[in-house]
Amino acid sequence: HLRDLFAKHGILAPVDKYMVAFEQCLENKLADGPSYDPLGLLKKFSVWHHLKRLRAISENRPLPEGTMAAARQEITVAANFLEWLHIQGKAAGECQQADIDLWLSTGPTTRSLARTFVRWCISKQHIPSVNFPYRIARTTPMLSNDQRITHLRKLLESSDIDLYICVAAVLLLLYAQPVTRICSIRMDEVSISVDGLEIRFSKDWVPVP
Repeated sequence: HLRDLFAKHGILAPVDKYMVAFEQCLENKLADGPSYDPLGLLKKFSVWHHLKRLRAISENRPLPEGTMAAARQEITVAANFLEWLHIQGKAAGECQQADIDLWLSTGPTTRSLARTFVRWCISKQHIPSVNFPYRIARTTPMLSNDQRITHLRKLLESSDIDLYICVAAVLLLLYAQPVTRICSIRMDEVSISVDGLEIRFSKDWVPVP
């Protein structure tokens, strides 16, 4: 807090706090090379892939927290992968497709984050060529389109629901806007003309069917 305050008033030079946090985290994590990584692959990957990339971003604009956090997580999962290989009695150079398949199928979905590390190792010829697939998220809509239309019809045909609740529910079903945003809509964000009704949730006007 004091550093940010001094930087704001010109007493200290401004610093990219997320870049500093990443560098400090990296220094602590890589202080002692782990026994399961005799080739220092984790340090090379962290420095030459992530640190180099994040410094390039930080030179042009403040490093986003999410970018820093994602890099840290990939490094952590890479360390877990190397340790897991060591437990299997294998060095990185002995990794085979069966090991990748076993790694992905016997742990949490976060194991898929080792893909960047494995592909980096392949490009540097530290790991034989293997296929490390993308993880495809499986998502199911909370409401199908038919269910959405059914709810809309009930709202528009009902005479027992207060009008303001009906309007808010229709906007929720039509545009998936959070209730807090619907409640904050101003009158100048609604336009009625000969072309019909339009509403504005951000910068752009959208038609209301």
